[in-house]
Amino acid sequence: MRTRSRWSMVVLTLALLAGCSTSDDGSVGGDGVVVEDTEPPAEAIAVTPSPLGDILVDTEGMTLYVTLNDIGGVPTCVDACARTWPPFVADAVEPPAQFDITDFEQVPLPDGTFQIVYKGHPLYRFSGDRAPGDTNGQGMDGVWYVLGLDGQPIRTPSS
Repeated sequence: MRTRSRWSMVVLTLALLAGCSTSDDGSVGGDGVVVEDTEPPAEAIAVTPSPLGDILVDTEGMTLYVTLNDIGGVPTCVDACARTWPPFVADAVEPPAQFDITDFEQVPLPDGTFQIVYKGHPLYRFSGDRAPGDTNGQGMDGVWYVLGLDGQPIRTPSS
């Protein structure tokens, strides 16, 4: 009888193990499904024409801004400021083909996310933009501007 219970435990253990598999990263999936460790997709940056010239936009076509308050690639818009000017965060960035990927960097934020920086300028969105291509934040407070393809703020007033 004792031998029979040992065999039952072995059979039960094998049955449980047969329903699982281990992927290269050591994660286990049930029913023979391998759980893959995949990286999140890169956030795409695009170029769009605007009355201000060609500007950088995110995947949804929302305008990306810079603030003259940021110096040396260090974001200064945090806490309450970041509610109006959310940082453009991503684990990776996919720039347009004509851009050099080395012009893009990531800087860590206190919450563990990474803000994208282009040619030394941390990028932000503006909460007052409602539709793709809006530039409602242009010139706000004399420090917020859309970013030209050359990495310089476009200081032309919005029309």
